[in-house]
Amino acid sequence: MMALADHMRKEGSYPLARPGWHEIGLTDDGQIARLETTGWLRSAEGGEVAFAHDRLLNWAVAKALVRKFQRKELSVENLGTLLIGESDRQERRSIRRLGYVPMDTLWLLAADKENSEKLGQLIALLEESHEFGSHGENLYVHFLPTLGQRAVPLLLERLRAITSASNGDYRVNLIGKAFTDLARQEGVEMEEAINSLLNSPSRDQQAVAIAALTSAPNSRNLDRLWELHQQRLDSLEDKTDGWGRLDYQASFAALRAGIERDPEWLRHRIFASDAEREPVSVLAYLLNGLEHQNAPEIWRATCDVLMAKVSTSKPRSLLYCIARFSDLEKLDFVVKHLSLSDDFASGAALTALTILDPVEAIRRLVEVTKLERDMTRNQWLPVLLRAQPEITRQRIRELAETEPKGRQLIENLYWERPNELDEATLRFLLRALETDLHEHLDDAIAGDPIWLFHPLDFVGRIARPDLLTIIEAEVGSELERMITTVACSRLRNNSNYSDHVRESARRVLILMGGEGITKLINRELQSEHFWVRHGGLNCAFMRADEGIIERLTAIARRPIPRDDRGEPESNPYMEFYQAITALAALGCDAALVEILWNSGMAEVPINLADLRAHRGPMQKTLTARALKTMESASSAEDALVTALVISWLSGDADLIPAVRSILERAEPESRAAGYACIALQELGDQSEDFVRLAARLVQTKANATSGMNALIKLGERGVTMLGNWLKGRSSSEPAEIDVWAIRALYDRAATRKLAIDIAVDRCVQERFMQNAPYDIAAEAGEPSVREQILDKAYSGRSFMTTLPLRAIEGLAKFDVTRAIEAIEIGLHTHSKIERDLCRLLVRIAPEAAATKLINAATSIDRDSLRRAVGRELRRLDPTIVALLVSGRLSGSSFERKAIAEVAGWLPMPAIAEALGHLADNDSAREARYSALAALDRHRREESTRALLAAFPLAGSERRWSLLIAILELADPYLLTDREDPLWLGQILTDNVPAAFAEHAESVLRQRKQKEN
Repeated sequence: MMALADHMRKEGSYPLARPGWHEIGLTDDGQIARLETTGWLRSAEGGEVAFAHDRLLNWAVAKALVRKFQRKELSVENLGTLLIGESDRQERRSIRRLGYVPMDTLWLLAADKENSEKLGQLIALLEESHEFGSHGENLYVHFLPTLGQRAVPLLLERLRAITSASNGDYRVNLIGKAFTDLARQEGVEMEEAINSLLNSPSRDQQAVAIAALTSAPNSRNLDRLWELHQQRLDSLEDKTDGWGRLDYQASFAALRAGIERDPEWLRHRIFASDAEREPVSVLAYLLNGLEHQNAPEIWRATCDVLMAKVSTSKPRSLLYCIARFSDLEKLDFVVKHLSLSDDFASGAALTALTILDPVEAIRRLVEVTKLERDMTRNQWLPVLLRAQPEITRQRIRELAETEPKGRQLIENLYWERPNELDEATLRFLLRALETDLHEHLDDAIAGDPIWLFHPLDFVGRIARPDLLTIIEAEVGSELERMITTVACSRLRNNSNYSDHVRESARRVLILMGGEGITKLINRELQSEHFWVRHGGLNCAFMRADEGIIERLTAIARRPIPRDDRGEPESNPYMEFYQAITALAALGCDAALVEILWNSGMAEVPINLADLRAHRGPMQKTLTARALKTMESASSAEDALVTALVISWLSGDADLIPAVRSILERAEPESRAAGYACIALQELGDQSEDFVRLAARLVQTKANATSGMNALIKLGERGVTMLGNWLKGRSSSEPAEIDVWAIRALYDRAATRKLAIDIAVDRCVQERFMQNAPYDIAAEAGEPSVREQILDKAYSGRSFMTTLPLRAIEGLAKFDVTRAIEAIEIGLHTHSKIERDLCRLLVRIAPEAAATKLINAATSIDRDSLRRAVGRELRRLDPTIVALLVSGRLSGSSFERKAIAEVAGWLPMPAIAEALGHLADNDSAREARYSALAALDRHRREESTRALLAAFPLAGSERRWSLLIAILELADPYLLTDREDPLWLGQILTDNVPAAFAEHAESVLRQRKQKEN
């Protein structure tokens, strides 16, 4: 067995053909039969011999390497070189098959304690290889912990070597992560090692122990942790010894984890603490965060001691505890600190008072220092808006009306939640802004009014329907005129940096829906500066104004120089591109045709035909020249291409015969052939001739994509031709285009079997970097493909994130149980595809999906995953989902917080009621605020639905303000989900000009990129 493994490692020839049997000591079929019976080998009909599974191959290779190492046939350096795959004799494919060999080898060697020093050297070699990530990150975080108990001495040896050489090495953090993983594993004994590290004089070694104790706390270490934490706090406050805030937070987290196991330690420590020597306020913070059921009783028993011992200069921890435990007996203490700024007590006192007595908190808002009132707004304002919404808004408005800077007060307090304003407050805000602009208009026009960004940005983010109506009522007002004037004054500089004042003004003017935005666009398009014009071109399609159309036409007519390679120069082409896009959206057919003929520019936006489609077919007078050019045998190719572009845009099916004749006689690799194919597809040609001609283009280099697109759109006839091409295509050619064709074949029953066969062929050869069709190939039942699928489905972190996704999709075709398991693992390791994995789980296991998704959301601390889970739960039975979610709102504070975040995506009455209870009664700050944020998301969805309902009834200009508000308010993934009630497609129908959908797609694409 080891001889076969060694042969594969050395020669890369695998499986082993029958003529090579003698090289590994195989002499007859009887040996093979015995090895097959025991499950080690399998042999093909032709005599090829291989291990029954690659996992056995890896183990055998590791055994062979260890034997050579023990016989001193391999040095540490030689072994390291082999394990990281740097041997010239090994092919890449062989290396991938032997991915388990490094850890198998380490596990075998670690059985002998005499190897510890050499293993440390070997790990150092692996660490330096890019095969294991930067600084060996994957080695420490993902691989070494799989060795279990045997990893502990290896890591200790490596840690001591690193810390003896230098302090603060990055690898210490990685070893800490490895210890954290090991500490969570059953059967791994860590106490002796952790005690040794915790009591070491080395700060780095202490840090590793602290990381492990945070994950797997041991109350016996609390005294030492408290000692170390005090050292770190002293260093942080004195700015000595190099300890930082992260170190302080780490030891605090370890203390908190340990105290959860032994809360009595905290009680005794509070009573025994020396106020002169110990930071007793830290003990109060620990009590505030204690989730144990005894926490309220410990507070009642120790509160007077804490209030006596905590320094008067550090009252914030006490205020947190008073709020956490709703201790009304300490109300006077809270009120006394409303106006005190030491230790940020003022804001903490206000937050506590909102919980103890919301009405009193509203009444005393004026007593809080302005700075802390603003800084802590996200802690107290959501609570008051929940408890006393009308009184809170009225009180803030009253304060604003009596302060010189009342407008700024409103903007600051409501900055994160502009849609929580009431109508009266918004009207006050707009009038105050109007007054400020009146007073400072000349300065704003002549100078740089940075102050104006704040109010304009705030108003521009308002999206609640009733508040939008108030903004729309400003059409023709003095406020609109002044905002327009200021925006138009900011066109002096040619800079590609975003002008935040002008852009926020643009948004407000669009929401108003008056002539202000039209004037701004006109002025921008008139500018001599490229980047100023760019701003107007970005939204010119929103206004069908004669002046805008005239200026767009003038810009598009400008000559476009070409560089040495014949490519259009960037800036002139960008303007041309944007201008004709806007002209198409505005339905300016005559201008488009004239510009295309005069410019000869064929590089036009691919969506141009869709943008003008709402106008119907072009007039014959506009397409007559194109028809004549196509019918003439003497037309030059440039003229033909222009004629084909116009035909493509025209929407006039009468031009199909002329266009098809061009495709018939053009060279398949020519520009004319490519444009003719696009035009015929756009015009809806369904003829057999087009099928034949498109199939011819698929075989070209220049026009293959156009031909393939056309064949797919032509339905079964086209896809059949595509299949014939794919069957005859060499498997050595670029593979990614094959996937596109394979999926098109698979989508049709008549060619599905062919798609599966070709997918198997391509997957067997492992030619795909990204989008391998494992999900299709899985249906063939081919053992080697299924083996690949299993391997990829359970793979660790990878840059090629779609490979594990497609593999899991394939696995679901033949083993749903293991696919579910792979999804659960993938949610931990593949954050880039978490949305796809959540959706796949819902599709393949709808009965179990809700429970499993909720479990993932509460066990994996990742905001993006909780968002993904919330979105996908919307697809399941709302009754079941509501029951499960509501039932999980009573776990730990982290679980309550996580479930509340998920619940924000589920606006169901039962869930809203449960969230309300959490928001009103939960003692954990994080859970309370998550519940409040979830209810806010429910309100935003309600507003979105109202905006969607208003859109079909609105005129064109108001539709733009409604769409802008929808895109601001709603989640980008829900807006693009066909199965969701918020899907934009329900309002952006074929009857609505395509410019709305194009703009929405652009904005949502940017929002998704920011989220990712």
